[in-house]
Amino acid sequence: MVEMSAARSFNASRFSQMGVDEIVATHKKTLARARNRALIGIAMVVIVFVVAVMLGGTPVMPVALVSFLIASLGILASERSAVRRAWESLTAIASQDCDPEKMLKVLAGLGFADDSGADGRKQSMGSMSIWYATCLALSGQPGAASSVAKEIEAVNKGRRAKDVLGVANLLDLELRIAMAKKDKASAAAVLEKAGGLHGQGGMGFVGDAVDLLEMKAKLGLAVLNSDWAAAKSEAEELLPRVGNKFQYVHLRYARGLACMKQGETQLARGDLSYVIQEGGTLAVCEDARNCFRNR
Repeated sequence: MVEMSAARSFNASRFSQMGVDEIVATHKKTLARARNRALIGIAMVVIVFVVAVMLGGTPVMPVALVSFLIASLGILASERSAVRRAWESLTAIASQDCDPEKMLKVLAGLGFADDSGADGRKQSMGSMSIWYATCLALSGQPGAASSVAKEIEAVNKGRRAKDVLGVANLLDLELRIAMAKKDKASAAAVLEKAGGLHGQGGMGFVGDAVDLLEMKAKLGLAVLNSDWAAAKSEAEELLPRVGNKFQYVHLRYARGLACMKQGETQLARGDLSYVIQEGGTLAVCEDARNCFRNR
């Protein structure tokens, strides 16, 4: 059993001390550098290709063409990887700094949150689209989060079965929305779908993600059904397994709420106080304050 006083430490993101405008500007510069490097590489590839054409059927031509192909693949892979890392680094604003409101402002500054960014939001279930909707849910906007989730699901419907991790990520988002709305039926549906993913994720990272999703769904249903003994047990089992601070904060809230409901006031106080102190702009912080007000 996890000790009630135990608290894990998490490193702040590199954006924690930066303002929204500075983060947006830094991100745009990173993307611009990646694009410029790609353009230089493409220009070099074109030169190789032109030389190969000019040489005609000489023995040098096949070598030039092979170089062209290798360089092309390398440039595309490098540019795509750099852009992906740049976007993924922003997720730490929410996951490690527990500041979904700040991340939403950053995404708005990058044009991700308005209508023009809709196509980008819907490109992939595993991309920033999930984080955008997640931040809406984490900051207390489940209705808006639900709308974005429907956008993502509609576009990716045809390939869902082939992307187990993508399905798990989207189900995790649906669970957060269900919890924010206190929707038992939707939470139960997530649990059922998570059970259906077993065996598809294998034994590695994807399999672990499916297992965690199922455990979180069980915890969510226990809370919604006021089964406080089960909620406390599920939260304690999950606490050492989650890797992000915002998840850890939510689990501390669930355990603290369960303890409060069972009359374990002193134990609850430690968890709920942690949530208030460390939860940043997570909507669950206000829930924790309400627990103290209404006890």
